[in-house]
Amino acid sequence: MAAAAPLLGSLEQVRRTFDHALPLVPSELDTDEWERVAADYAVRVLVEPPERLFAGLAADLNDLRARMAESSGTVRTDLTHAFAQLAALCAIALVQVHETDAANRWRRTASRAAAATGDRELAGLIAGRQAVFSLYSSSPATVLALADRAVAVSPPDGVGRISGLAARAQVHARTGNDGAALTALREVTEMFPDLPASTAPYGVWSWPEQRLRFVASEVHSHAGRTREAFAEQEAALRLYPSSSWGGPAQLHAHRATALIKAGDLTAGTEHLAGTLAELKPWQRRDALVHRSAAAALACVPPKQRGLPSVRRVRALLAEERQA
Repeated sequence: MAAAAPLLGSLEQVRRTFDHALPLVPSELDTDEWERVAADYAVRVLVEPPERLFAGLAADLNDLRARMAESSGTVRTDLTHAFAQLAALCAIALVQVHETDAANRWRRTASRAAAATGDRELAGLIAGRQAVFSLYSSSPATVLALADRAVAVSPPDGVGRISGLAARAQVHARTGNDGAALTALREVTEMFPDLPASTAPYGVWSWPEQRLRFVASEVHSHAGRTREAFAEQEAALRLYPSSSWGGPAQLHAHRATALIKAGDLTAGTEHLAGTLAELKPWQRRDALVHRSAAAALACVPPKQRGLPSVRRVRALLAEERQA
């Protein structure tokens, strides 16, 4: 595959030259195609190595830029709709590889593009996912600000609003504000049955039941409520598609957190070490998994951080950050 890279690059340059020379004005056929492209990336970004996506994203964004420059009116607005999604997905992929500054730039561009479409549902959807992914790249204050923005810009029954509430519950749980976390979780739970029905596959924009269970898992885990946390984790794990690895790995990090918070340090850290060891190296490097594991490890009291299982977790995390 690496040997083919120069040839693929040359072919891409030729394709782009011919594509831009075609005497066609973008139409609804183009907007439909770009919506499908964005929907495809929304699934792939959760299961594929981010590094594999970047080359394709860059090429597709360049093509979409050309189509937008050639269009006007509703076609341009619809193409901007697809661009807003791709820009947000680019930000998410950059968060996954720990490129926070670049992710923030793409986040801002995605927000501007969504605003340019005048589509409140899209603006809320993007704002909500930005709030959730900021949990793994930003300070608690920034997470809360983005969560508040998502709630404010989303329709009352929009996915963006429930994402904002979820981010609020999670950040309060992480910072030890259990009362506020439970209040936000209650709002999420009450809103969930009223979400619009969706037939979309599991991806960045969907909000299926496993997301609800995931949020509840994190809230109960950080409070050391093992019975409630384990029940939510088991329910969520049964719901994930077989292709998913990130969410399940984070749920196992939640389980480790719950055990550690409840005082069972050895069981918690051994569970965490076993979870990380089962992942592929690129999966351990994923910022969502890496920071969930680090958050669990941070719950270990300083005097107990010499445990063999703690050292093993630290070695696995350090190994992947150096790769």
